[in-house]
Formats: sequence, C-alpha cells, structure tokens
Amino acid sequence: MKVMKFGGSSVADVASIARVVDIVRDNVSREGLCVVVSAMKGVTDEIIDLAKAACLKDEAYKERLHNLKKRHLSVFEAVCEDPAEYRDFVENQCGEIHSVCDGVYALGELSPKVLDRLMAFGELCSARILTLACRGAGLAARFEDSRDYIVTDNRFGRARVDFARTDAALNELNFSGAPVLVFPGLIARCTDGRVTTLGRDGSDYTAAIIGAAIGAEAVEIWTNVNGVMTANPEHVADARSIPQMSYEEAMELSHFGARVIHPPTMHPLTARNIPIIVRNTFNPSFVGTRIGSETAGRGGILTGISAIPRVSFLRLEGPGMVGVRGVAGRLFSALAAEDVNLIMISQGSSEHSICFAVVPDDEDKSVDVISREFAVEMSHQIVLPPAVERNKCAIAVVGDNMRSRPGIAGRLFSCLGDADVNILAIAQGSSERNISMVIDAADETRALVAIHSAFF
Repeated sequence: MKVMKFGGSSVADVASIARVVDIVRDNVSREGLCVVVSAMKGVTDEIIDLAKAACLKDEAYKERLHNLKKRHLSVFEAVCEDPAEYRDFVENQCGEIHSVCDGVYALGELSPKVLDRLMAFGELCSARILTLACRGAGLAARFEDSRDYIVTDNRFGRARVDFARTDAALNELNFSGAPVLVFPGLIARCTDGRVTTLGRDGSDYTAAIIGAAIGAEAVEIWTNVNGVMTANPEHVADARSIPQMSYEEAMELSHFGARVIHPPTMHPLTARNIPIIVRNTFNPSFVGTRIGSETAGRGGILTGISAIPRVSFLRLEGPGMVGVRGVAGRLFSALAAEDVNLIMISQGSSEHSICFAVVPDDEDKSVDVISREFAVEMSHQIVLPPAVERNKCAIAVVGDNMRSRPGIAGRLFSCLGDADVNILAIAQGSSERNISMVIDAADETRALVAIHSAFF
C-alpha cells in the first residue's frame, strides 16, 4: 500500500484533476491506496489575503470570497453529474467563512486560531472534488476527513502532532468497499476539537503522517517538477533531476529553501525507513527522485544546491563576550523562547562575535530579544547593540559524498571568488554534509550558476 499526495498545481483545474484521476487509477492496489490532496492552486493564499483584508476593514473580502465560491462550484459541476449535495457543501463552507470574516472585520483582529479555521476550506473542497472525480471514472473512492484522525496540540498555525493518538486512529482505517481513500492535507484537530493546521505546505506532512502510521511501502509527492533538482531551475538553466538521495540530504536542502519537500515530512518516515518519491503530475512517466536511507553511490561530490533568497544577518559582538561562559546559551535560549528560527549560525574562535541569519519577519523580534537579554552588558558598553545586515541570501551546498573529501571548501570558495561573489559568513556542521554561507541577495543567481558549473 502506498500514499500519494497531490499538490495545488496538480488539482488547479478540471483538466489537471482528470490527469490525477488517471494516475490514481494506475496505482490502485488490492491493499488500497491513500490519496492526500492540497487546496487548488492559489486558494489558500486567497483565503489568507481576504481574511487580512477583512481585518483591515476592507470590504473587498466579500467579493473575493464570492469569486472563490464560484471557482469551486464550477469545478464541482464539471466533475459531478448531480452536484446539488456538494453545491450545498460549498455554500455552507463559504457561508461560515463569510460569518467568520464579518467578525474579523468588526473586531479588526485576525488570530492564528481563526485563520486555521478559515484555511481548512481549500483542502476540504479539493479532497471532495477529487473523490467525486474518481467515482465518476469508475473508481470506488471515499472521502476521509483528516481532522478525524490527526490529533495535535493547540499551537495554531504550526500544530505539533500527537503521534500516539494519531497512529492509533489511523490504524483503524477501513478500506472495505472503497480501495481509494481521499484525505484533505494540512488540517487536523487539537484535543478540544478546534481546527489546527500543520504549517504552510503541510499537506506533504499529512501524507507522511498517514504513511508512517499505516506502514506504507512508499509516500509519493506529486508536484509540477521532475523531482528534486540539483538547483533552482529559475536561476540555473541546466539544473537537473536528482535520481536518488538520502533523507539527510533532503532535510538539508529543504531547510535551505528547496521547496519540493516540506521539512517535517521526512521525520515520521525516516524512523520507519519508508521512502519518499517525488514525481511530476504533468510528466508521470518520469521516475522522479527517490529519497531513502542511502545515497545510492553517485559519482558526483555534491547532491544539490539550495538557497533562501531573503534573510537578515545579525551580529552580536563585544569584548564582554570573550572567554565568558554561557553567552551563546543565553542568546539562543532567549531567541528560542520567542519562537525565532535560526537559519544558520557562525562564531569565530575568538568568541568576540556571534553571527546568525533569520527570515526578515523575525528581524525586529530578534533585535528586541537581544536588547532585553543583554541590556546590562550594553549599558556598560561591553556588548554592542546587535548589528543588522538586510537583503542577504543564505546558500547551502549539500551532499553525503562531501564527507572526508579534502579540498571541497577551497574549490567552492574559489569558484565564488572567480564569480566576484563576496562571502559574509560560513558555517559547516561536523557531518561535513553541508557548507552554508551568507552572501548579498543581489549575488544569488551568479553564485548558484558558478557553484553548479564548478561541481556539476
């Protein structure tokens, strides 16, 4: 038995949905098939935007919701001979969104809890649409609500899964009478019954949660590219698909911006050694990328290059840090307490400074946290106020074959020097699987092309 997840581009319109149905038909087995589906392309962003418009007292949210309803009703009518029941479903869902947004408009406040409730709409509709499309093609398919199985805490927006309860619920899945079970991605429920979400791009995570619980033979992620690429093809014209890679390589690449795989997706599958296969809905004959426990002996040194195109680079420094124990612990604990995610960290052996990169949205929060934590030291001028450099880019080169291979860093920095790319900071973990660096955002494409040319 396998789990197949289809992204928003795969179910963006009627023609794409028909293509997905063909793929599902080709993969149905006697044991059954679980299908996880994202919202139609652009729907989740539209819901977030209209909710924000309501919060800003912009009545355009009403028209935007009306257009969203029309889009879904037209697709339902195209895949279902008698769509009356499902028309009522869309009407009810949109009525609820309208009511909630009216409240947001009145209060001028949009909480993560409310946003999670609104964001369920896209996945619920697309999963029901795909269920109907499968039935129309003669497949015995049944809609299953992920919220009835996946249990989380109440950390709205990025809920943590209670795997003991979730696995127990999913072990009760019944394929009797319907070998194809269709689940909405992204959404879950906390213990008191309120809707939660697993984070943006969380439908991949949904598929992994289900796959791990049922002991699937594989989890397939169907998207609009030919697997995981050696670099972003928008920047590197000759980027190519990676046939096979390890879980660790995929985690490193995804952390640094390779968006084909949602980072938490690997976690439940790694422990059970269940492979992930990334396939292209629009080129189903292409084998894609297999992610598993082994790299499978490629000849090249690097597996791939990824980048986070916009980061803020912060530096904490001062003579009061030299030889003082616990400075790094205080810094990172204070940032963690405010839920600031550190993309990379670099510290010189002199202990005079600590540098780290964060997403721009966390920049102001990071400055405030540091200023509070080190207020005493700053008042005595032994630690300086945090320095911030904006419009930077974090790049990572990743590969299991980098380990114990001398000269890679020299070759990497040499090719960047030849391309006139200045490196602001460097970090490398003890695994030797990843060399990360911060550069000016304006140099991103030039750096990626230079590295790709040198190593591929």
